Amino acid sequence: MQAWKRINPTVVTEVGHRVIVSKTFLMPDGTQAKFETYDTEGRQYVAVIGLTTDNRVVVAKQFRAGPERTMFELPGGAVESGETLISAVARELLEETGFEAKKLQYLGHCHKDEKFNAVHHYFIGFGCHKVTDQQILDQDEHIEIVSLPVADFINCAKKTELTDTHAVLLAYDTLKSLEESNHD
Repeated sequence: MQAWKRINPTVVTEVGHRVIVSKTFLMPDGTQAKFETYDTEGRQYVAVIGLTTDNRVVVAKQFRAGPERTMFELPGGAVESGETLISAVARELLEETGFEAKKLQYLGHCHKDEKFNAVHHYFIGFGCHKVTDQQILDQDEHIEIVSLPVADFINCAKKTELTDTHAVLLAYDTLKSLEESNHD
């Protein structure tokens, strides 16, 4: 089977702070198809499952306009120009929560859905401890920092109360191991 081939032109439209990218492809059967995707091509995001020394997960609790409800989220955000993934995730953890991790371990990455151009990278942070207050928040961010037992964190993902469920799957074996050791 012939591969899909991207053909020009690519059209980029900005709506507020969102980016819509129109891409056209030559499909294996020789016909053309146009797709609207979102976010800047090549954009990278990071988020972290921050575990405290007593194995609680540090999460942000905040209102989300899409689902129109308050949800739990992992600390994270966009990788800025010149940053490594590890420096970006450490910065986001500190800015949003005031916590630092003694050790950050890469879990993997995912594409949130078929229309999203950006790549999301996930980490697990061990030995997280509070070193300062929240630092830089966007004008429309009102974040409450809470810590959840591992079992509750996993259940939040199962009940769609957490936005970053991909990370829970990537860290599942480690989280279940910690949960079991807490019961011993």
